[in-house]
Amino acid sequence: MKIAFFTDSFLPNVNGVSFAVETFAKELADKHKVEIYAPACGEKSSSERNGNITVKKFHSVPIPTYKQQQIAFPVLATFIKTVEKFDPDVIHIHTPGTLGLLGILMAKRMHKPLVGTYHTLISETLMYASPRLLFDKYLQMIDRVIEGLGIDVKILRSGFKNRKDEEPETIPQKVVWSLVNRVYGYADVVLCPSEAIKKELVKRGMKTRVEVLSNGLDLKAFPCKKDYGAGRRMLHVGRISFEKNIDEVIKAAAKVMEKVPDAKLIIAGDGPAAGNLNNLVNSLGIAESVTFLGMVKRQQLSNYYRNCEVFITASTMETQGLVVLEAMSSGLPIVAVKKYALAELVHHGQNGYLVKSGDTEGMSMGIIKLLLEPEVQKQMGQASRKMAESHALEKVIPRLEQIYSELNRTDRKTWTGNLKTRLETWLS
Repeated sequence: MKIAFFTDSFLPNVNGVSFAVETFAKELADKHKVEIYAPACGEKSSSERNGNITVKKFHSVPIPTYKQQQIAFPVLATFIKTVEKFDPDVIHIHTPGTLGLLGILMAKRMHKPLVGTYHTLISETLMYASPRLLFDKYLQMIDRVIEGLGIDVKILRSGFKNRKDEEPETIPQKVVWSLVNRVYGYADVVLCPSEAIKKELVKRGMKTRVEVLSNGLDLKAFPCKKDYGAGRRMLHVGRISFEKNIDEVIKAAAKVMEKVPDAKLIIAGDGPAAGNLNNLVNSLGIAESVTFLGMVKRQQLSNYYRNCEVFITASTMETQGLVVLEAMSSGLPIVAVKKYALAELVHHGQNGYLVKSGDTEGMSMGIIKLLLEPEVQKQMGQASRKMAESHALEKVIPRLEQIYSELNRTDRKTWTGNLKTRLETWLS
């Protein structure tokens, strides 16, 4: 089978979508030919082949308000010829950007089965890729000036909601959901990596068939740790961006350090929020107990997981949570927020603890218990590993192949065939 992946997010940009596309491609390439269409990310358009995988990258530019995301602008005529030459049996879009839209175009033009994976809660990311972020920074600057005058900022802010509180859905968010339904509505089947996201899509009006399929994980790359209680290290891994709420992780860690003075926080990753988080660590007076590793090569991550005792995340927009799965596979208990897919990965009291978003006090209490009670830490860590096994790639890939095969066997008439059928029906 020949499979075409269309994605607006791919390496060298490091994120869950990039890893999911790369992982699926590598696994499928054992039996099938895979061609990936992706942004060039500042590089020249290129084509690179490695065994059964060919990656074709096209000229792209970053989104001005969110430079980590690229918009590709391939020459349409050349692009069409490239895809038609490959002649895929199935087209799989992973994002709704320009390349995702071109994937839809080619599926309809070539009468090919179309699969779409919904990886990211776009409506929740919207506020971080817009001028609103600049407005928040402006408010923070005003706060610093007011505090310098000796005025209590909390009094002035009373009556105004924090952006992390529950708020009514905005008009832009409604528009985004409408566009998501329109784009993914062209697919024959929509895949999402968790039941929570499937429910959200259906609730938002998705009429297309929706299936839950984990993005999967190579468990062999993240073996389970054996020693528990050897230290008091907390770990966060992921893109250092505002939507991940890493400030809450740091605030919770600061509370932990008040009760457990030798506790350490390790943060792996890089991104636009790094400067803000460094400032927060300094303002809380915990700089000596916090280590920012920056970008860590994926091959080295496994060691960091196994050398820490607890994994923490405060993200409220995970459609699955790849780094959480990696931590679970490595035998770590998890402390996370009860939101979307994380509530499926973390079973409260079994392999970790769940708290409400913004509850840094509750988060710190869960962390303290795990750091101070090695037996609980070990029990929950081993439970995490057991739960991660259901996401093993050897279980996920056969299901993906089955979906492809089912769609590929479906009789797909050309537009002239459909017209003929309609005329015959009308004449009869």
